Amino acid sequence: MFGTMQARIAANVIVTKTGCHEWQGKKVKSAGGKFYGRINVYENGKTVSKLVHRVVLELTLKRKLRANEVGMHQCDNTICCNAKHLKAGTQTANMAEMVQRGRDAAARRKQAEGK
Repeated sequence: MFGTMQARIAANVIVTKTGCHEWQGKKVKSAGGKFYGRINVYENGKTVSKLVHRVVLELTLKRKLRANEVGMHQCDNTICCNAKHLKAGTQTANMAEMVQRGRDAAARRKQAEGK
């Protein structure tokens, strides 16, 4: 009826110079102030809203993400849904990567202070 999920996603992205597939559809703001793409999917007899990067990752992996897994953005662009920029990992690994890349609150404060 609506085409494949891949086609629906592809119709709602623009590709940037860095190769990110930036979601142009519905977005939601996280508690941390970042935006994430959302898409409605039909699961278990009902329509649910899911994060686009998680849907793409599940399609790529050909399995659902496990309860302890998150979709990690290698590009640090939260609206990116390019499968080549995503990987499955734990929230602990995601937070460690955030600190390593200087994306945590302490690093942002230092940057704002000019240090």
